[in-house]
Amino acid sequence: MYIKFFSMDRKKEHSRHLAQRRRNLENLEYENLSRVLPVHQAISGSLLNKTKILRLAANYLKLKTLLHSSLPENVTCMPKSREEKQYDIKRNSLLSCAKFHENAFHFFEPTVKILDVIDGFLFCLDEAATLLYASETISIGFGLSQINLIGNSFLDYLYTSDHDIFCNFLHHLKNMGSNIAAHRLATVELNIVPILGSDNSENSQVVGFAGIAIPLLFQMQLSPNLNSRSFVMMADLDLTIRYMCDETKKYLKCSNIASKLIGTTLYKIIHPNDIYIVRQLHQETLRCGGSRSDYFNILSFPDNSLLTVQVNAAKINKSDRFYSQSPVVIVLVFLIVN
Repeated sequence: MYIKFFSMDRKKEHSRHLAQRRRNLENLEYENLSRVLPVHQAISGSLLNKTKILRLAANYLKLKTLLHSSLPENVTCMPKSREEKQYDIKRNSLLSCAKFHENAFHFFEPTVKILDVIDGFLFCLDEAATLLYASETISIGFGLSQINLIGNSFLDYLYTSDHDIFCNFLHHLKNMGSNIAAHRLATVELNIVPILGSDNSENSQVVGFAGIAIPLLFQMQLSPNLNSRSFVMMADLDLTIRYMCDETKKYLKCSNIASKLIGTTLYKIIHPNDIYIVRQLHQETLRCGGSRSDYFNILSFPDNSLLTVQVNAAKINKSDRFYSQSPVVIVLVFLIVN
């Protein structure tokens, strides 16, 4: 009887050792898998669990497939020699995403300045707008780590009212081919290009989208530093001018008629060919709370010479020192280009 119980105890102990060894091996595999994922290693240890590792791994494979399908047939990332096949965690884990970062700026330059992207983030979407990759700086705009965002629909993090607008934007971009397009949401400006297949034909299929999100200035800083090449106006919600700084009068050469411009619409001093740019700025500011315009020309008095500017606009609640009939005003910061 003693031998029988002793044998059963040995079997139970052996089973426990096998189960523990299996769990250790499983945890080791998950740990190795987490090391090769394109996520920020400094924070991954505290946020990753097995479910997230599997989700990130699945989307990482989708990302590699998407990027590989867009490469020419004669381009390969495979090592050429046996020595290069040695397992290097840092080199292999972020190889595809490093290429993605490197090539992304080739697509966007010179439309997007690299300094504008420092506070933004880089992302990649599939055709269904699922987030396949996002740089860790996405946490600045969304307040969530890339670990929690990758694998989810990008639409889940947009305002409901922006869903149809964004889907139509992607659909339009897909039909445009390889052109870059910009779209402004409430807090960021999205610069997106479609990722095409590698057949290099006119009928290349769009397999996904690569994008750079740049935080809009009015969200990052409502009181930007003004240099000698900038001036400020304040207007009502219909862009009726209520205030002009001294620099405005200097650059527009309107010191003598400044009092006449107060109370008139901003559209009056915009070049007729550029009114649509200001109208888009106006609509986005009313809808999103702020916007940044493309370059446009305004008229300088008294000879109607042209001054090329870019405007950052923000809709804010006025303070008591602003003398306006409306409790909400639009502050316009003009940056002179020429």
